[in-house]
Amino acid sequence: MKIIDKTNALEILKDPKYLKESVLDLSSLSELKEIKAMAFAGKKEKIDKIIFPENLQKIGFAAFMGNKIKELIFNSNLQTIEESAFERNEITKIDLPLKLNEVSSFAFAHNKLKKVKFHRYISFIHENAFLENEINTITFDKNEILFDFNPFWNNNIQKIIIKSNNLIRISNNIFEYHKINIFKLEDCSIERFYEIKDIEFSLVDHLFKFENFINLKQIELINDSFSKDKTLNLYFYFSGQEFKIYSQEAIEEIGI
Repeated sequence: MKIIDKTNALEILKDPKYLKESVLDLSSLSELKEIKAMAFAGKKEKIDKIIFPENLQKIGFAAFMGNKIKELIFNSNLQTIEESAFERNEITKIDLPLKLNEVSSFAFAHNKLKKVKFHRYISFIHENAFLENEINTITFDKNEILFDFNPFWNNNIQKIIIKSNNLIRISNNIFEYHKINIFKLEDCSIERFYEIKDIEFSLVDHLFKFENFINLKQIELINDSFSKDKTLNLYFYFSGQEFKIYSQEAIEEIGI
């Protein structure tokens, strides 16, 4: 079986070889390459967990939309997850496949995700990809990702972690800290801090153009190229569409 569509999906759900104790185990379908649009959408059968086969490459539009799926076990060869593929489920965590380069619109919208990590091969996150989850922490394994409109709209994001071995410049100096902690700064405190106007922070700047980060408390920028005992604390202030970085000391006094 190389393709699953609406017709053979019905047969699979009736077979205890594949669906047993609410686990849809497709791992034995070694020739399966694609799951077609709407194949398993809105099924009456209870599916809590899905195990995908090793050679699956594509999951189509809304293929598993509208179930109560809680867990996904992806394979390493999956390359495409189309729009709304897992929309309106109860998924609590995901490990995105390493060959996946883009996350399509509404692909994981309306679930119960709390943390999301984007590996270094993810290059684009489309509109509303993670709309209305419970996400509080996002981790990026690189600092160069493009975003479409509001990929994380209506979540509760409190922490963003960015891991990057690219050299970061602040006021034309190369940052040599293992970690930069950037904490939320209240409006009433701004006048006691120094604004840093020329810090390269493209990922966050881009993301803040779209998202409402009213609950964001901390950003971590991690560079494993440098000693782990070197940490810098900075501060951010976000108002409307304006995102600014501040320091407690003038930049020349920080020592970078």
